[in-house]
Amino acid sequence: MLAAMERRATRRVRTGPGRAGAVVAVLLLPAALAGPARADDTHYQNQLIGERALGMGGAFTAVATDPTASFYNPGGLAMTLSSSISASLNLYGVEHRTIEGGHVSTISGERVAVDLEATAFPTIPTTFGVLRAFGERLPDGSRRHAAAFSMLIPDQTSYSYEATVGRSGETDLDVLRLSESDRTLWVGPTYAVRVSDDLALGLSAFVAMRTFSRSYSRAIETPTDPPGERPESDYFEFFRVDTSFDTFAVLLRLGAMYRPLPDLQVGLTIGFPSILVYGDGSLSNQLGYAWFEDVSEPYGDFRLESAGGLSADSFEPLDLRLGIAWKPAPETTLAFDASYHFPTFDPYERLHLSPEDEERLLYDDLFVPRVSRRGVLNINFGFECTIAEKWPLRAGAFTNFSAAPSLAPGAAGLERIDIVGGTFSLGYHFEGFTLNFGFLGSIGWGRAQAFDISGVGDPFVQRDARQELFYFFLSGAQQIVTQTLDDLIELIPVTAIPASSADEVPPSDTTPGAEPLPLDDEVFGGGATGPLPAP
Repeated sequence: MLAAMERRATRRVRTGPGRAGAVVAVLLLPAALAGPARADDTHYQNQLIGERALGMGGAFTAVATDPTASFYNPGGLAMTLSSSISASLNLYGVEHRTIEGGHVSTISGERVAVDLEATAFPTIPTTFGVLRAFGERLPDGSRRHAAAFSMLIPDQTSYSYEATVGRSGETDLDVLRLSESDRTLWVGPTYAVRVSDDLALGLSAFVAMRTFSRSYSRAIETPTDPPGERPESDYFEFFRVDTSFDTFAVLLRLGAMYRPLPDLQVGLTIGFPSILVYGDGSLSNQLGYAWFEDVSEPYGDFRLESAGGLSADSFEPLDLRLGIAWKPAPETTLAFDASYHFPTFDPYERLHLSPEDEERLLYDDLFVPRVSRRGVLNINFGFECTIAEKWPLRAGAFTNFSAAPSLAPGAAGLERIDIVGGTFSLGYHFEGFTLNFGFLGSIGWGRAQAFDISGVGDPFVQRDARQELFYFFLSGAQQIVTQTLDDLIELIPVTAIPASSADEVPPSDTTPGAEPLPLDDEVFGGGATGPLPAP
């Protein structure tokens, strides 16, 4: 297809109108221009999962004892005080992205660069989790064993850029549109066991499903001379590239929760490299043009090339997550997390093209089919306290540094934007449920690429890029439903492990005549402050 495009461009340079021919030749000879690449093969903390964890800035590895432990630390499930079924409310947000001079055009014979900007109002869908504690009742009120099933969305990004140079029917016109959507869903079970009073281990097994789509289009137009005559264009051309793929992989996460002191907990989680199960993708190109200089003999062409059933790949490297949580006072928790994601020692192909497909199909110029990631360290800080036994207050900070390698001259590369952010939430405990309001704000800056078709110097030019994100949530009413479901789950019969001695607490929910054991209301959708279990 590229050879055919070059031949058509060369013919227009020789026989077509000077302006249009020169413009299109410059446009097509380097292939199809594109906007900046923004797939999230570059960040690991795009979503802070769970309402309580979000309020604490994601510093949750040594705190998680609710269903979110399946992600942060599977071992924490065995330290929960109750079973639960839960679903969070959606997160609502505003995202703004800018690439300075991200669209470079020479359509008018001069090199013009305009900013690319995108504003979106995303909604992060519900996350669902079911937790069942069972087995021997321990002195702190927890059970020996716990199992959970979770549906998590650790990553979801979507944006759309549009830039225009010129005015239709009056001047040379160059219009760029680029949209991209990338979403990952994790689904799977978790099992945890209390090895001793102070140590719990757990394992999560997820099927990770990623859906990616990208659409790029470029349209150019040369008006009639003088402008306004019919037809209004001497020349028009349209080019579009659509890229999409779906992948399915298996992920294992092993976690340990240890309490060396009554007011101190330490958590460690190992995320093993993903194992690809299946990947499928497609790529299509559309090219059309029309020349109206001679109205009596207009001519044009349209070409569509596509390939489906292509092999696709996505990869999550080995990662380690260490957390520490300290309770300086009964209603106060301070937490710190550090996570390190290892580099991808071998690049992976997001989409595999056969030699025959490579001859007839094109990616847009800044799409990166082979992805490499460098090692990256992120940190999280969290604070939590309960004021007057009614007001849970949480705050936190986090980093979300890019794993993209440095941009190199002469080649397309993933944009590299480092992000820092802060979180805050405040709640109130009503009778039977808790109302929580919280928000997350972040800002990122770094470098991205634009493609310069002028033919002077390196076509891959680096540009400053930045992004601002703000999310908020409000939860509470759903806790009434959650509490009802919690009570129903507790009615599910479970064969308890017999007590080894008469001195141990019997495996019933309550001792006759005693006050009921407290339930941990902390679920994805919010609840109590979730203090560390007493030894």
